[in-house]
Amino acid sequence: QCDQRRCFHTLVRLASAEDSVNIKNPMIDKDANPNVPAFQPFVAGIPKSWDELENIPAQGLVQCTYNCAVDRQNLKVRRRLASLVGGWTHLPDTAFDFWSCLDDVPQEVLKVVMFMIRQWGSTDAAFAALNTQPDNMLNLKEFVDGLTKAGCCKARRPKKIGVPGLQSAIAKPMMRSDVPDDETDAAQVEVISSVFRYLDTSHDGDISAREFETLERVWRELQQSMFELKRDLEVYYGSLQNAFEAIDLDESGAISFEEFKKCVEATHFDGPVQEIFMFIDLNGDAEIDGPEFFELETYSHSPPL
Repeated sequence: QCDQRRCFHTLVRLASAEDSVNIKNPMIDKDANPNVPAFQPFVAGIPKSWDELENIPAQGLVQCTYNCAVDRQNLKVRRRLASLVGGWTHLPDTAFDFWSCLDDVPQEVLKVVMFMIRQWGSTDAAFAALNTQPDNMLNLKEFVDGLTKAGCCKARRPKKIGVPGLQSAIAKPMMRSDVPDDETDAAQVEVISSVFRYLDTSHDGDISAREFETLERVWRELQQSMFELKRDLEVYYGSLQNAFEAIDLDESGAISFEEFKKCVEATHFDGPVQEIFMFIDLNGDAEIDGPEFFELETYSHSPPL
């Protein structure tokens, strides 16, 4: 219980330094009966007295989420708490590399990240391409217009099924859809707008360069996951070519998600299978042919940790 109280107290201290509204939906079960949970909201918010560890009750359960706008993250305080509470030493003063948990990332955000990597090569290059004003900020119009004109989130035509190829037969990424540029559909705009709202954590109507870095965190995690999957496939099957042939039992030249998932499970890989399948499925037709499968070779180098 002491460790749990200290953990929650650390969260309260962090919220005090960054923004008290960062603690979302706090609820408490004073009896902590596992058979009959009875969580109730904090009507007046978390008590101010809980800023002191000894004032936090020794009994009960508290649940909440913590969500901080990127521009309001206090790295100095986070570093100090990591050192004092977590025992971390030799942490850098300002330079931190943040990562994202793909389980918490909406599918629309993943699709936009994947498009940016294929279209511009990096999230930094994507920001530069979309930032048409010299203010290092993206407004909604810049973000939506830039991505729609580039062809992001448009429907794609089905591809012809190819024959499994070796690494040298890697397909070139499809940068744009086959839908004409002047045909911007409402669904496309809404998807891209929803990603803008996801990135605008400060809710000020603009995406700063720091807020945009959220996409780089997503890409780092996806890239690391592909690196680990490629390694596991090569260990289990001997090579990516052997892995593809083992999955494509009917020799159709393409594999479905269920076939891909079954193959991956055999290696005991515990990463984001669906997200990786989405990335290497170049044209979004819910199947992976040989050249698409070998995209793992192109993108699976491990990012710096």
